Amino acid sequence: MQRWLQLVNEQGVSPNSVQAIKDGRLTLEEYQNRKQLRGEAAVWVKKKANRELPLTPRWDLSPSNHHLSMDGEDTSDFTAYGAVTVLEVDAAEMYSKLTLQSTPVKDPWSKQHRSKTHVTAYRWHIGLSVTPPFIAPHKGQIFIRGGMHRFHLAKLHATIVPVLVELAHVPATKAILPSARP
Repeated sequence: MQRWLQLVNEQGVSPNSVQAIKDGRLTLEEYQNRKQLRGEAAVWVKKKANRELPLTPRWDLSPSNHHLSMDGEDTSDFTAYGAVTVLEVDAAEMYSKLTLQSTPVKDPWSKQHRSKTHVTAYRWHIGLSVTPPFIAPHKGQIFIRGGMHRFHLAKLHATIVPVLVELAHVPATKAILPSARP
């Protein structure tokens, strides 16, 4: 118990992260690396010139990391969604089919969204990848379950974007997004 309190008090580790470390879902080293990366990204994003750089989206398509598409959900939580696959979609087509809840990001660099955008942009800038957005069909439109800011940043820099889709939803997704392909 003392060690966990020490992580919170002395190292500023959040209680949720302490629990993840305690449960073995995250190592202290992984936590520290993520924290350092977030700090570097926060400094990097302050320079407007960095926000105007061309970026090459890099995607982590590893099934063992699919759970990260939901902004860091645990692997055990992600399994509730069933088997998923990767589809490549036309970014403009997908944007035109998004539900209202998935479209508020007009400018991923606006102050309102920058805190979510800057780590992804910085990762791409230094050559690291991120998991693709996780989408689902919803009443003839596409809902972004996880990765909305990743998608909106990617559409500024790429025409084709990979997405994760539950296998059961592939036919409905392809009906809405005819460009979707494995």
